[in-house]
Amino acid sequence: MAELLAANPGRRGLITANGGYLTKHSFGVYGTEPPSEFRWEDMQPAVDREPTGDGLVEWEGIGTVEAWTTPVNRDGQPEKAFLAVRTPDGSRSLAVITDPASVQATVREDIAGVKVAVAPDGTATLR
Repeated sequence: MAELLAANPGRRGLITANGGYLTKHSFGVYGTEPPSEFRWEDMQPAVDREPTGDGLVEWEGIGTVEAWTTPVNRDGQPEKAFLAVRTPDGSRSLAVITDPASVQATVREDIAGVKVAVAPDGTATLR
């Protein structure tokens, strides 16, 4: 990002990161101009107005991949993929892909919107 911004004065860049196993999210907005004065705003009312959905701890069935992350081992090889799955009724559940060929697909292809079968143990299979 630093190289892109240095080559494009006046622009801004967004970097996001996911740490742990879908447990921590961070982001940073970077730019080439010094920041303006610090400004604090209470954004909680705006957050509270956003639509919410139920999170299902135990769910099985056919759902749609909403988001995923594929951590890699020390050799740079993906071992599993963690999924956020949207259920047919609009709820969310988490699942994991462990099949090596399917895990590879998560790093080669955009699987957002792809149907998955989630088993009672939380493992998922791409459809």
